[in-house]
Amino acid sequence: MHNIQQKIIDLFALRKLPLLIEWGGLKSESILAKLEALQKDIYLLDKSLEEHFDINPEQLAFYWERITKHLYDLDYTPAQAQEMLYSLKVYEQGELDIRKNILPHTVRIRPFYYFKSCDVKLLRKIIYDQSSSLKSKIPCVHWILFDFITELIDDIEDEMEDRTIYNGNRFLFSLFYRGVNQTIVEYNGFLYYLKGSLQKMKSILNPEIFKLTEQVYSDANQHLKHFKFNPEPPFILSRKAIKLA
Repeated sequence: MHNIQQKIIDLFALRKLPLLIEWGGLKSESILAKLEALQKDIYLLDKSLEEHFDINPEQLAFYWERITKHLYDLDYTPAQAQEMLYSLKVYEQGELDIRKNILPHTVRIRPFYYFKSCDVKLLRKIIYDQSSSLKSKIPCVHWILFDFITELIDDIEDEMEDRTIYNGNRFLFSLFYRGVNQTIVEYNGFLYYLKGSLQKMKSILNPEIFKLTEQVYSDANQHLKHFKFNPEPPFILSRKAIKLA
């Protein structure tokens, strides 16, 4: 449980959620506690998928019920909650699809990383909905490039630890199924595209978010530039471990 709490702290810090709460003029302790409780159950759902290749539908339903209740407690209607959880459901389906031999590296890189940030987008929407002034100050769409890049960093940083669990780390799958060179070329290409998009949007982006996105771009670029592949430990979902392909 301590590990999950630390993951929440790290996620909130990297994605600048406390800063967004501050910009929205919200009482940080109250909203943070609710967001942390929601994220904890999202992580527990994710943990269940990571630890078990054979799925227990009742266990997944239990966590989905808890996640949905958090939204009800925040005064969202069932219809609103269903809409808000759509992207999380799409991402979960991607994790389940691994069990059907539909592997992450076969999914196009842009939609994959769009849906991978589903939990952060959910938390951020709640913050925006709680603040009457935030939308006019900083439109939510301003975060889209920041989200893409931070998700890339997340996969690159976690590729070693994700080898021992059932995790749909696209970067990791690509390394083992496509090879290092093809993977680095693809990810550098996507990062270059995001950098170009950032420059085109400079005049319309909130200046603070532009600076934050520039920084994470630099971090991601350094991660790829200095990446060194180590074949050990073996990847639990590689061809040799489980005959998926």
